[in-house]
This record gives sequence, C-alpha cells and structure tokens, in this order.
Amino acid sequence: MKTIKELTHVLFLRPVGLRGGLFLSVAVGSFFHLDEPEKIGTEIDMWKLAAETLGKDALVDAASPKPVGEFLAHGQCWAAGGVPISSSEVSIQVGNASKKLYVFGEREWLPAGVESPLRISEPKPFVNMPLGWEQAYGGEGYAMNVLGRGLKPKPPFDYWPLPNVETSHFIRSAEDRPEPACFGMLDFVDPRRYRNLGTYDQAWVEQRWPHYPDDFDQSYFNCAAPDQRLTQGFFAPGDPIRIHHMHPAQSELISRLPLHRHRAFIRQHQGDNLMFVEAPLSIDTVWLWPEHERGLMLARGLFPISDDDGDDVEMLFTVTEAFNAQPRSLDEWQEELNRRLKRQVPFDLSPLVPDLDDTLKSAAADLKALPDKLRKMKSDIDIDAPVTMPEMTPETLRVENLETQAKIDGLLAEPGFGAAEHIAALRKSMQARETAIQALKDADVQKAKMLAEMSKTDTHGSPMDAVREQLEKLRETNPEMHEKAAAELAGLEAKLGAANDPRQMMLDSVENPLPGGNIPMRPSESLAKTERDLLDQRQQLLDKQAEALSKPGAEGKLDRLMLEQQLESIDSGLQQVRDGLAQIIKANADKDRILDQFIEMTEKMTKDLEF
Repeated sequence: MKTIKELTHVLFLRPVGLRGGLFLSVAVGSFFHLDEPEKIGTEIDMWKLAAETLGKDALVDAASPKPVGEFLAHGQCWAAGGVPISSSEVSIQVGNASKKLYVFGEREWLPAGVESPLRISEPKPFVNMPLGWEQAYGGEGYAMNVLGRGLKPKPPFDYWPLPNVETSHFIRSAEDRPEPACFGMLDFVDPRRYRNLGTYDQAWVEQRWPHYPDDFDQSYFNCAAPDQRLTQGFFAPGDPIRIHHMHPAQSELISRLPLHRHRAFIRQHQGDNLMFVEAPLSIDTVWLWPEHERGLMLARGLFPISDDDGDDVEMLFTVTEAFNAQPRSLDEWQEELNRRLKRQVPFDLSPLVPDLDDTLKSAAADLKALPDKLRKMKSDIDIDAPVTMPEMTPETLRVENLETQAKIDGLLAEPGFGAAEHIAALRKSMQARETAIQALKDADVQKAKMLAEMSKTDTHGSPMDAVREQLEKLRETNPEMHEKAAAELAGLEAKLGAANDPRQMMLDSVENPLPGGNIPMRPSESLAKTERDLLDQRQQLLDKQAEALSKPGAEGKLDRLMLEQQLESIDSGLQQVRDGLAQIIKANADKDRILDQFIEMTEKMTKDLEF
C-alpha cells in the first residue's frame, strides 16, 4: 500500500478484525504547539520528543479504534517560582474531560511505637516531582501498577515509602489499596483494560481467530484511565486545553486543539473497479507534553477491507483542511490526488510549512543527483583495488588494521552519505588481514615443529654431513665401495639442488606465505599468485613423495613423514588463500548488488520529478 500524506502528518494504521468485519484503522495526527495551536511540527519532531520523554521503545498509539475520546500526558509537577513546596495539585482539562491529581514530597510510613500507631511522615519539600507510574501507588505484585510505591514491601525492609501522586481518595491506612494516579498509558494487562478483552476459548479458535472474540469490548482500546475519557463522543477542533502546575515557568497553560480537519481516503479494489473511498475521522486521542508546550491530536477512522492484510487497498491519501472552511468534495480531492501522482503541476502539500516550495525544489535537486552519486560511489569503492604489497608480517598487518580502525572511527564520528558502505568495506579488509596474520602464525608454528623433529634425528648437522662422514671412513677400509657410494651421493645432491639439504628445502616450503613486492597488484592477484606458487610446491612434494615410496627402511620412512607434514602445511595455506579470494569476490559483488539496487530505486523515485 502506497501512502501519500502531508509532511506534517503523523500516521498510525493497522488492520483490525471486529464483530462488524475487517477494517483498516487509520489515525492522522498533528503535532502542535500549545502556545500557537496552528503551528504544526513534523512527524520527526514528535518521535524525537516521544523517545526523549516516554522512552525510545515506548508506545504512543496502538492504531486501534477507540469508542470515546481520551487524553494522556507526560510531565512533572512544578513549584511556582522555583520555591520548594511539600505538596501541590496538578490538573488537565481537554474539552469536557478533566482530571486532578494531588502531589506530595517524599513520605514514608513511620514505625508504630508502644503507644502510637503506624503513621505517615511529613512530606519533604520539592521543586519538581515526576508524575509517572513510579510515583503512583503500587509495587511488586500489584496488578494495576507493579512499578509504583506504597504497597507494603516484603520483609525485611528498612524503608516503606508512600506514593508521591494520589487521587482525591487519599491513603489513610497501610491497608488501603487505591487506584494508581497517573496521566500516562495503562498497561495492556492492567485490570482496568484487561477485563474488556473478551473470552478466548475453543469457540473463539474455531470461529474468530485471529480476530477479537464476539464479546470483546472496544473500551479495551482506550489506553488512558477512565477518568481521562469523555463520557461519550469525541473531541472537536478548537476544544479548550487548560493545564495547571505542569510548567516550570507558567502555573497555568491555556491552549486549544488546532482548528484543523483531517481527512483520509483510500484507493480500493472493489470487484473490477478501483474506487476512491473516504472514512470519517473522529478526534479520539490527545497527547500533551506541558513542559515542552507540545501536543498531539489524533483523528481516527475505519475503512472496511476484504482480507487481514488489506491487500485490496492500493493507496492511502491523507490531507488537512482548515476547520472553518467549506470541506472540499470527494471528487475535488480525487482530482488533487491525480495531479500529485502525475507531478505535472506544482501543488501545496501543506500551508502550515513555511518556505515549502524552496524546500521541495532543493530536495528534488538532491534526489535527481542521487543516482549519479551512487554510480560514482560504485566505481570509487573497489575492495580489490591495486596496491603495492610490502612483505606481510604479523606486525605490519596489525599496524594496517590500527590505521583502518582509525579511519572507521573518523567516519563514525562524522557520518555522511555512503559512510555505512565505506565502513563495511574497511571492516572486510580488516578481516582479510586477520586471516593473513593467522596464516603467518601457522607457518611459523609449522616451521618450529619441523625444526624440533629434525633436532631429534640429527644433532651434528644435516643428513648429508652425516653421510659424508661415513664415506670418509669407507675411503680407507673399502675404497671400492667408497667410490661407488660417492657417485650415488653426487647424483642425490644434484637432485636436491643448490641447498644440498633436505631440511632447508622443507623449511623453505613454509616460509612467509604472503611475500611482498614493489609492483602494485590487486589483492586478488597477489592471492592468486600465492595460490599458484603453493600448487607448484605441492606438485614438487608429490613427486618427491612418489620417489620416497621406493626407499626402504628408516630413511624412506623419515622422508615420507617430512613430506606429509609439508603437504599438510601447504594444503592449509591453500585453503586460507582461497578463503581470502572468496571474501574479496563476495565483498565486491555485495557492494555492486546493493548499490545497483539503490540506483534502481532512486531512478524510479526521481523519474519525471518536477516541482
């Protein structure tokens, strides 16, 4: 479902199943200034204030249709002029709904003496006192308010506080169980709401699930305490607002609801026809933040729909009219929607937003430039860019990772467009270096193991040195055998090459698996070269292994053992190199895929965009 709304609108919507059928519940809100009710803030402004005062995950509205209007508020009791007081009262009136609460400083139950009963201490003076559920009557195990105070704590305890906020039914004894006093939203399990949920039995499962049961009372959707609700009906634009002792500088705030008429329309598939339908809206919720001099007015209505997801609704369209002006006809608003969709002529989204034309033109220009910016980003960000590869050691790689982390910290401190993609690429490069560090460590461990094995079999030099020593002994005792053995030794040395030491060859095979160079290379090319080198070494070892199979005795067994260890080391290095190659290929592919999606999306958004 596509939504077209004014920039100032706050929307809450959800499908709901009631006895009368399935409906799309839609609430359209205005976040207004108490000192200038026709001055409307943005939806973002409202959510910022709600997160700051109610908590980032707090519920402002459940998008459910309420049977009568109600008001809610968040704030504190303030002492006039900042002079500490021990008690006060606060009150709110919205239209014909009003409520008064009594506020006290910190109090506690004083223990009973031999001749005196349990009694209440004098309240401590305060300048401001929060009016939340934590200051109302309640406590652990109290269904109406587990967050509150006043319920006798479980022993042992040293302090038994009383609530700071009460209704006119004051606490007289420790056995009193008053209703909690607060302007906030009732929890859904509060008995004052929960009793209206209806019956959830087998009949409900078979006949009504997943919708509300037939005996569900819509009063459950009212989230405020009963004394904050209208006895019947809803609020009206211009209804008066009066607030006492809830502002640090003004003992009384006098305001009213904005003189606005919200309207909501949908484009809905009805059979073979696409219909333009309006639902009447009623102001059923008013939120107030007296300290911040802000309020939220919500007007709500119901659209009948054909399924649980509202798939028959193609589009939601919300508008605001001046309450004192003649309402525009359904046909006029349908024509207005068509003009906005075609984007052929300028249109006034909201007369309440100053300099809107310039803002929209600037936004349109930025949007049109966005696809080209994304294409440039796609070409600029190359995770496999050519680099000069110095010889890699664990120390140099750790230094590079520290430098990369510093770049990431800088991007996080001042994030700009594309920062997230850049940070992701930098983090992938850090992961690749960590893989390389581990490969170098593995090579060092393997080399140490080989040296240890060689030290067990020879403490006087290389195997060739030991052979030559034995040959010298043969020279005098058996010249003929000496000559024959010397010839065989020369042939073996020729096969071994210039090193003339199988141990050195074995150590060479596990040297630094990621050597450097002065020629710029792509990381993938460097890894591919390393892979080829390791494969060549592996083939040479396989050839030697085949030769070693023909050697008898302990010498052949030792050769085969050394060759198997070398092959294991090379296979481990090959796997690490291939993992690194796969990471580079996947990272670049992911980058291209994500940016291509953004490019396609922004091109669709900006196609034929004119203001």
